[in-house]
Amino acid sequence: MATIRYCLLIQAILILFISGGIFFKYKRNLKSWTIAFFSGIFGLEILVFLYGTSKISIIYPQFLGWFYFNMGFLYGPFLWFHFQSFICGKNRYSKVDSLHFIAFIIIYIYLIDVLIVPNEERMQYIRIHFLDRIMPINYARAVHQLLYAIIILYITGKNKTKLSSNVLIYLLTLSIIYICSTLIISFFTLFADGWRQFAYYYLFNNTMIFVIGILLYKRPEFLKEMKKKYSTSTLNYNDMILIQNKINHLFTHDTVFLKNDLTIGYLAEKLDVKSYQISQTFSELIRENFNDYVNRHRIAYSQKLLKNPSYTIYKIEAIAIESGFNNKVTFYKAFTKYTSTTPSKYRSLNKKSKK
Repeated sequence: MATIRYCLLIQAILILFISGGIFFKYKRNLKSWTIAFFSGIFGLEILVFLYGTSKISIIYPQFLGWFYFNMGFLYGPFLWFHFQSFICGKNRYSKVDSLHFIAFIIIYIYLIDVLIVPNEERMQYIRIHFLDRIMPINYARAVHQLLYAIIILYITGKNKTKLSSNVLIYLLTLSIIYICSTLIISFFTLFADGWRQFAYYYLFNNTMIFVIGILLYKRPEFLKEMKKKYSTSTLNYNDMILIQNKINHLFTHDTVFLKNDLTIGYLAEKLDVKSYQISQTFSELIRENFNDYVNRHRIAYSQKLLKNPSYTIYKIEAIAIESGFNNKVTFYKAFTKYTSTTPSKYRSLNKKSKK
């Protein structure tokens, strides 16, 4: 057991160090600071556990009971915010989000009469009333964590089509680890012979945290996604869906892509939105470069012209101009990219097929 406790001490310090680094480096990014708080709270809880199960708590009992029983009510909310930042594009903490901390506040209010008494009296009270006063909090914590685990796993599965493969793997891994952790602490709450046995729970969680670390290490591109270009934007997933539908309408019905000087700024003006919102929609929802998106529509249009008998007399350069390109070179390059052949060969092949 002593070896496990030393391992936990080292791991807790490492977790606090890493989470602190993440927070101070990316504190304006909701994705980053929420996971920093989530892991930081866990590291701090390990230290509180080691303190509460050692002779130090007898010599310095000032902090006994103040933190450990309440900290478990913070994991769910911070993990919820973390998942929301990926699934809904949430980038800022709002006042409504404070409602997630109601359980945490209620527990403090419930314990305030115990916490304000002198140190020795508080220690004695906790020992005497552990079963009728403290254990209900542990049960409530287990239920609280389990509810958040179920909700988080549900929303991840429901919105899996919105997420990239990297993000989906990350969120599913995190939610499964959280559920396993919750089930284990629930088991120990019900069947453990003493508080010291919870060391195995923390050892399991630390192992799982290192699994996440390995996952992130092997997928460095995901770390870049954690620090997105649009981290201060208030645009959410539903807003981007609306913008995407409007873009599709302009390209399908108004053939706006035929405008040879088409820009994001022009689209923003037509749709009455900000330019950065158009860029964010292409980057995070459509997942295609704006120029590639435009050229893909232009090439599809040019293919129709090349197959149309009415345009047989048109030279390739004229087809390019009609399709929205500024010159023949750009047209050839884009056409080859999307069709793996040249415009001339494409026209010839379609003439032969008609014969």
